[in-house]
Amino acid sequence: MPVLARHPAIPAGLAAVIDQALRDQPSIGFPTAPELRHALTGAW
Repeated sequence: MPVLARHPAIPAGLAAVIDQALRDQPSIGFPTAPELRHALTGAW
C-alpha cells in the first residue's frame, strides 16, 4: 500500500522515495545508501 494512502499528510516527494525504498524487489529500489540519501534530500 502506498505511503500516501496510509498517511496523506506526508509530502508527495518524500512518500515517493519511501515507496521506492520499500519495494519488495530491492533491485528496483535504491542500490546504495548514498543514492537513498540523495533521493531523500531532494524530496523536500
